[in-house]
Amino acid sequence: MRVLSSLVKKKFLSLLKEAHNNKKLSFHGELRPLTNQGLWTRFLKPLYRKKWVVYVKPPFGGAEQVLKYLARYTHRVAFPTSDFSRLRTGMSASNGRTTETVTANEP
Repeated sequence: MRVLSSLVKKKFLSLLKEAHNNKKLSFHGELRPLTNQGLWTRFLKPLYRKKWVVYVKPPFGGAEQVLKYLARYTHRVAFPTSDFSRLRTGMSASNGRTTETVTANEP
């Protein structure tokens, strides 16, 4: 686990520095001084010295369940509202579970 913690820390801090260098971070209020490169470097220094803990546990339903979960968020497709006017929803039961179905209405 120590190796993973080290890798996560290096990658996270590297991407954070890159975002700061490319002006992709916004600082407001008391944090506004962190836009200064010197103050930003001083702010990050203790984070490199800290021991990071990465908590990892096996997925509940196995790798396939994890992929299904992630697919719901990573493969979203946008449809125009007009497309939905031709659809109707209904409820159906399969394997004792209730699922929602969407079917196309006849034009």
